[in-house]
Amino acid sequence: MRSTGRRRADRSTELEHLRVVDPQRRSTIGAAAQACFLPPTTLFRQLRFGKLRVETSVAKPMLSDDNKESRIAFSVGYPKPVHRRKGKRHIPKVMVLAAVARPRHEPVTGKFFDGNLGVWAFLTHEPAKRSSRNRPAGTMVPYPLAVNKGTYRNMLVEHVPPSIRAKIPRAAEGRHITVQQDNASPHIQPDDVAWRQAVNASGCEVHLRFQPPNSPDMNVLDLAVFSAL
Repeated sequence: MRSTGRRRADRSTELEHLRVVDPQRRSTIGAAAQACFLPPTTLFRQLRFGKLRVETSVAKPMLSDDNKESRIAFSVGYPKPVHRRKGKRHIPKVMVLAAVARPRHEPVTGKFFDGNLGVWAFLTHEPAKRSSRNRPAGTMVPYPLAVNKGTYRNMLVEHVPPSIRAKIPRAAEGRHITVQQDNASPHIQPDDVAWRQAVNASGCEVHLRFQPPNSPDMNVLDLAVFSAL
């Protein structure tokens, strides 16, 4: 309790007006101050002194049964991710190689090709050296790989040509296909020996090229694109 200085004005009479005001008319400091005939600064000062208390409620009594069912159906489509780690700071970051093409109708198979060639993670599996309460020693544990020219070449050679042959049947008939990559430093040259050997072994006419200047093709800044794959 203050023992010096000017006494604080008693605002209890004005604050009592808030009890009979509809909650929708006192949802903000300005609206509540107008309802109890006080300046907004004075009402905020009373809130800071502890004379008032802010309360919120998640209950929505105006929701109908149809609204509740639609909200439940909407929330079911977004399951919580399962993390087998102690916390978010222990979740490793993993780079992926994503290969997409233009969606089209394949006349050979008579099916619609959605353009998804594949998404492959830069991971390696090694046996665990020690036991823990989650797994015994020797269990194969995934570890992220550093993305450099060697790992990128291995991933590109191992996955992309077989995926093109499997999902684009006309590629085996001699149709010219171009694989475009951006100008990141780990990417290989179009005439790379290992890449040409893998393409020749697949029996497809696939050529590798870099992203042309001022082209927005490979600039994907939305993670929803990779989620759709």
